[in-house]
Amino acid sequence: MDLTIPHVQLSGSTSEEFTASYRVTIGGQRGNPIRPMDTVYDNFIGGAIRLDFNDRIRIDINGYILEDNNNDYWPEFLDIEKSVPQGPAVLNQYSTRTFGPGLAEQEFWETKSYAIDATLTATLTQNSTLRMNYTDMLGVDHRRNLRGISVADDNYTLNRQDIIQNLHRYTRAGQIEYLYQTTRDSWRNDFQIGTELRREWDGTYNDLQIPPALDTRNPNQAAYTVPNITNWHTYYFNLSRNTERSTAGSFWLQDSLTMLNDKLTVVGGLRWNDTSSVNENGNKIDRPGNRTNPYSVTFDDDPIVLTHRYGIVFKPVEYISVYYTNAQNTTPVGGFDGNGVPFVNSDGTLSEFGAKFSKSNDRYSLNASVAVFDMAQTQIRARIPDSSRELGYFSGQNAAGDTSKGVETEVAGRLISDNGHLDLIATYTNRKTRTVIDGGRARRSPDNAHSLFAKYSWTSTKLKGLTLGAGVYDQGLMATKNLNTIDYPATYNLLARYEFKNQWAVQLNGTNITDEFYIIDVIAQGLVQTSPPAEYRLSLRYDW
Repeated sequence: MDLTIPHVQLSGSTSEEFTASYRVTIGGQRGNPIRPMDTVYDNFIGGAIRLDFNDRIRIDINGYILEDNNNDYWPEFLDIEKSVPQGPAVLNQYSTRTFGPGLAEQEFWETKSYAIDATLTATLTQNSTLRMNYTDMLGVDHRRNLRGISVADDNYTLNRQDIIQNLHRYTRAGQIEYLYQTTRDSWRNDFQIGTELRREWDGTYNDLQIPPALDTRNPNQAAYTVPNITNWHTYYFNLSRNTERSTAGSFWLQDSLTMLNDKLTVVGGLRWNDTSSVNENGNKIDRPGNRTNPYSVTFDDDPIVLTHRYGIVFKPVEYISVYYTNAQNTTPVGGFDGNGVPFVNSDGTLSEFGAKFSKSNDRYSLNASVAVFDMAQTQIRARIPDSSRELGYFSGQNAAGDTSKGVETEVAGRLISDNGHLDLIATYTNRKTRTVIDGGRARRSPDNAHSLFAKYSWTSTKLKGLTLGAGVYDQGLMATKNLNTIDYPATYNLLARYEFKNQWAVQLNGTNITDEFYIIDVIAQGLVQTSPPAEYRLSLRYDW
């Protein structure tokens, strides 16, 4: 059972010089999953305030608090006789929707996160705008995962891990942008200059214990027995401790020139990135029973990196535009590898050529796009299999990276009649994403995927306010971290919505309505994620 309250919205103004708008969002979920060790329990409250002063100054403030105590960790395991490297991943006959590698009281996943975002937008002159933003996010994550990791040669004994973690993260960032627009009869130029300072902190306390192996043919209470920890708060701080505090500063310039009566636009941008980090491993204080490593600290100061983005858009006729873009970026990668060495930045490149079509009138609208792309990304975080490690893998980076080449298309349209309108959207992607090291499929990157969604909304007759819709999604072969391949079946979704009295709306969503049971991803033989069962969610909305 799920309970969701989408949002409550209030708005109003106090004078001609000042306008205030408000929004409050409250939501939550409660559920009884099929698998006994799983839980569905989360709460959400968020809100937004918009203040407008004299049409010159605008302040936007957004924030939320999320409590997420859901537990749906990957409990399935493979049939090691039928699952082979570079071949299909096959579930074990004893891995069912009700199986779990542990008991409900031995698992928990408690997450609390907070965020606030404030933006000041000031119109300085008719042509210039100043924008200032501050973002503050905090997350606290306590969890215990009693999970499988490998399957014994007998193909039914599950080797397990008992992982206890305490994670703390925060991000604080400030940004300033100045925009200036020059307008003439035959051309227009938009210039932007900005800077950002970002501070992030990531702290991890973790411990791994090895519980008894589980006979999955007939698991009993004795087999499920694992050591019980009575004082979690004290225990957390005796664990292996890793922290990283990183600082990133950037400065950018961007210019967009539009000319020939909006037929040609040229865009160019440069960004300078400067990052540094401090990494700590181990605890400074040696407490009784301390399981952590000796304390050590490392410093990393990366050189300033220059990245770019260039593009051109040409509109030969009113309804068609073609474009080309070439971009490069550098992304800081937080944390450090299994040897305590800080991760280095990840570099990416993109070249894309595409075309768009858009036309509409009072009876129909049609939008279509096609893009051919060539992307590469280096220094991707990866779990590298290593049987000598406690977790069965080594946390590192794929220095060579991945490449992806292909084409994406999307078509969306609306047909309008006297009684309502029909909306359709279809997508298709065909790409080849490969790892540079061995040329194999990159993880979780299918070679092709397609989707179709259609809905009809009545705007008159006795069915006014009713919307009915349906969709389908399918994709091709995909590689896993465990070097297997998986192929999703086609899945179908339904939508029904009814709006009445201009304020109320009730909506029913159905996902995976044919109840397909299939593998989503594989990290290790005993750590497999499968699809959720068919789910139907009913929500009620009231606006005033």
